[in-house]
Amino acid sequence: MFSAKSWKKLENENGFPYYINELTNVKQWDHPKFAEIIQHLHDCNYIKYSAYRVAAKFRALRRLLFMEEVCLSTIAGVFERHKLGVTEGTLHLESYDLEAVLSDIFFAANKQANINTDIDHATELMMNLLYNIYDRDRRDNIQVLSTKIVLSVLSKCNISDLYNFIFELCADHNNCVTRLKLQWILTKFATLAAYLHEDVNFGHHLLTVAIDSCFSNSPGLVGINQSTFISWLESNPQLLAWIPTLHRMQAAEHVVHVTKCSVCKASPLLGLRYRCIKCSNYTQCQQCFLSAKTSNSHKLSHPVKEYCTEGSSRDFTHLLIKKISRLLRCSIKLNAPSFVSNLVEARVLSHNKEKFISIDNETDSSSDSDSVHSPENQLQLVIRQLELQNKELHQMVVYGSDNQQIKKYLDDHRIRVETQIQKLKTLKDYLRTAQPTTIDSRPTLRRMESTPLISNLRTEQRGIGLDMLSPIAQEHECSDNNWGQNTIIGDHSKTKEFITTTILCLRIMLTTLAPG
Repeated sequence: MFSAKSWKKLENENGFPYYINELTNVKQWDHPKFAEIIQHLHDCNYIKYSAYRVAAKFRALRRLLFMEEVCLSTIAGVFERHKLGVTEGTLHLESYDLEAVLSDIFFAANKQANINTDIDHATELMMNLLYNIYDRDRRDNIQVLSTKIVLSVLSKCNISDLYNFIFELCADHNNCVTRLKLQWILTKFATLAAYLHEDVNFGHHLLTVAIDSCFSNSPGLVGINQSTFISWLESNPQLLAWIPTLHRMQAAEHVVHVTKCSVCKASPLLGLRYRCIKCSNYTQCQQCFLSAKTSNSHKLSHPVKEYCTEGSSRDFTHLLIKKISRLLRCSIKLNAPSFVSNLVEARVLSHNKEKFISIDNETDSSSDSDSVHSPENQLQLVIRQLELQNKELHQMVVYGSDNQQIKKYLDDHRIRVETQIQKLKTLKDYLRTAQPTTIDSRPTLRRMESTPLISNLRTEQRGIGLDMLSPIAQEHECSDNNWGQNTIIGDHSKTKEFITTTILCLRIMLTTLAPG
């Protein structure tokens, strides 16, 4: 390993900086100190869970690139002074322009935080990182948007300010976010994850899913507003799931928990703390949890809770009472603990095989199940979807300017209508095969005894709720159920007729929309 003094910084004919070793005449793009940064990133690969692994890598970059005291407001202000606002996101920065912006950012951070960071050294390392992420071969210049994204993620800020900053990067002149602009932004984040070798869980293949989830309740061509966009970010889409994890780890960086780790026996604990919900009095430190270590009867499949701050004794008393109430099936209302905002259930992250569950898939499965038990609700859902698609088609015809774009949209619209027809056919087949239900005029009681039941089975659930103390059944519940069955049976013929008519109308619509 050669000394940094033997290296010299030069520029090629295109203005890109590179480094040459005066002893061996070896040339390379990376700064001599950048190899240490890469090694620190590799040291984070021991972490089992990808969201925490990415967050740990960004924490290392923040520390090694002198970004711990660089505020997001400082970054935004410097870009504005260089006339690089939101509308200039597509511009490419020449090497000397990028160097000037970064130097001003570190200079302003030194003044605001009263620190003494080596501005030239920090600027060179940050330029090295930006080129390695977005232009490894030094062929093109870095976009303003790419620079802002990397600096904002590494900056000192709270998560709400970061989300608002991302919205400003995405927003158009109408202060709305469109699908095209969101795809452009998310592509930058996916490239950032790919540089950290985390594209398996946060890569480009998740772009379509993320965009569809963002616009799931806004099918129109006009973009979504700020509140809708922020709500989507707060729902933790998989592509950006590491962002809240990064801010939790940062918030708990200096938090001390006066307790002992059940695995490594360390005490007190620094950083995040984890408590198993199933195991009694089982606590893990951040290091043991991230490396998936276990002891005693604890398993990785057990759900755990994450603590960003140390709770008071009153908070833990609340959790104990709540757990006892759950065992007894009692409905006891308690005031929420003061640290509830700093508590996160890490159920998904505690499995042997890390798996992210799609909310959309869960919704679809529940809708299919409800369609059999509630035909009226399913019909209402299909009607609502058709109304939204019809409104979207109207906006496309009115505002669309490209004939090819309209043709493509009409083709997509045909596919959506065919999907709704298939749903109606499924519902119609169910109603055709449904048999009338024989209703007994005498309600069947759930229990006939007048004293609590005593079971000899050892597998019976131990928790006895308040509704189990009186085993005498209530007859009015059975009567209500019978009334509901009679109502559904009486409406079957009308529902069949409505579905048949709807399918016929949709088929005519598909014939009309067929591209000529």
